[in-house]
Amino acid sequence: MFKKMIVSFIFFTLFFGINKSYTSDEIPSKSIIYYFHDDVRCASCRLIEQYTTEVYNENFKDDFELKVIDISIENNRHFVKDYTLYTKSVILSKIKDGKEVEFKNLDKIWQYLRDKKKSKAYLKEEINNFLKENN
Repeated sequence: MFKKMIVSFIFFTLFFGINKSYTSDEIPSKSIIYYFHDDVRCASCRLIEQYTTEVYNENFKDDFELKVIDISIENNRHFVKDYTLYTKSVILSKIKDGKEVEFKNLDKIWQYLRDKKKSKAYLKEEINNFLKENN
């Protein structure tokens, strides 16, 4: 009897917690900086991640969430199609009322990769512009 009560409690907790409906005021709006990589991590790829993380930590912790995603993992492969990824990438994403409403691929990061100052300036400028356009 006790075991059935526990199972029932878990079932109802999970079911009603997952299927909670939200009003538009409750659904979070947020901006995300993604860095996508796969399981092969070259020096250039690590630099992009480093520069992105530094720019985020120095300038955008209050405005964005940073997510580093390995697209070689099965559950993350949909991002390749979602963002038409063809290499390691930095993507900016705006979520409003629980749905993505805008995104931008910062593909020029590869042009500035050998110059840390230019790379970080490019990232900072693009992220600032995205923030202004999507708020």
